[in-house]
Amino acid sequence: QDHDYDTGSDQLDLALSQAPGDLELAYSAFRLRIYAGRIDSAAQLAPQLLIARPNDGLLNLVMAIQQIKKGDYRAAEQQVGRIGGQDQLGPLREFVIGWLKAGQKDFAAARAGIAKLRPKEASAQAPVVVIDAQIDEMAGDRAAAETKYRRAVELDPAALRIVLIAADGLRRLGKEA
Repeated sequence: QDHDYDTGSDQLDLALSQAPGDLELAYSAFRLRIYAGRIDSAAQLAPQLLIARPNDGLLNLVMAIQQIKKGDYRAAEQQVGRIGGQDQLGPLREFVIGWLKAGQKDFAAARAGIAKLRPKEASAQAPVVVIDAQIDEMAGDRAAAETKYRRAVELDPAALRIVLIAADGLRRLGKEA
């Protein structure tokens, strides 16, 4: 309640040490470790919890992060693919898979996956366009990236996050002004 996740995590870890088989307690400890920024520590609990919650978004995402750290994007993609569509992270699954394809340098698959997520109305397209620009930048297509960064800002000039991401991308492309 006080957002003191470190203390909360420590207390739940203490409780878990006294009841190591309690999966509900373990899941609470897992979540508090995440809130406290202890991702590697949370990952230690994830394998046993995945047995009971195989489609859980946070569990699969934390395991995918561990695989990404090892450079195993294919395994991370398989892990993310296990996230259930009804899970709170289900709608983000395809975005994450797009980034994992980009991490594998399969830029065509990354772009194709992201393109499927593009909303019909133009005003809502800015986030997808900026992600597409970032993928182009990773692929070394500087001209396409610049065009898309500028397009994203045109689509939603009031979206501060979009403007900041686009400005940062343009700066990396040498377009300081």
